[in-house]
Amino acid sequence: MKRKKPFADDMSARLMAELDNSRRTGEYAVITPKGKGCITCLASSIKFGLMVLDSEKGRTGLS
Repeated sequence: MKRKKPFADDMSARLMAELDNSRRTGEYAVITPKGKGCITCLASSIKFGLMVLDSEKGRTGLS
């Protein structure tokens, strides 16, 4: 996954898959066990985790 797209990295994908059994399918689209939706439809804990990962990458310059 390319870093330039939101939450498009291996750690974010793993977080969504392991904790919510969901996966990113488009820029802000996801597929969850409940069906298709947008990233804002994910559980608050998953969104928080994604923001922490993204913040850490920005701080450390990781991609």
